[in-house]
Amino acid sequence: MNKTQRSVEAVIAFSRWLILPMLLGLVVGLGIILWKFALHLWQVIIGLSGAADTEVVVEVLKLADFVLVGYLMLIIIFSGYSNFIRRIDPAEHPDWPAWITDVDFTATKQKLLSTVVVIGVLAAIEVYLHLDSMTDLSRLGWLIAFLLTIVVSTIGLAIADRIAGSK
Repeated sequence: MNKTQRSVEAVIAFSRWLILPMLLGLVVGLGIILWKFALHLWQVIIGLSGAADTEVVVEVLKLADFVLVGYLMLIIIFSGYSNFIRRIDPAEHPDWPAWITDVDFTATKQKLLSTVVVIGVLAAIEVYLHLDSMTDLSRLGWLIAFLLTIVVSTIGLAIADRIAGSK
């Protein structure tokens, strides 16, 4: 290999570090989600005494949405760092959960897609709880179509991963 090829490969290998500022931006985004979660929780607590039961359920489901979005961001942050920048050595972090240090692409896909499905289900439950006040039911139809598309895609990816793993 000549000096030019080595230089090009070194530049390409170094370029993976350019993703780091974006991952750190997602960490800041996680802090923003935490802030919005805390604000929403405070609003739920303040309005609790005058709220109907279905409203309480809807507001708690919205809190769960914030948590699930936080999970998605963590999965993306750790997966991106581990897969593209630097492997995290489990021996250096024995107190960390296994999913942080043992990240593979298939598991990451499954976690991401299943979290998206749960977020969609929570949105569908919210719409369902407000069916009596809805004038346009097409939103529910689109939501169900979206959920079914994600579920079918997730199943298709799982089947493809299984077929690829058996070869």
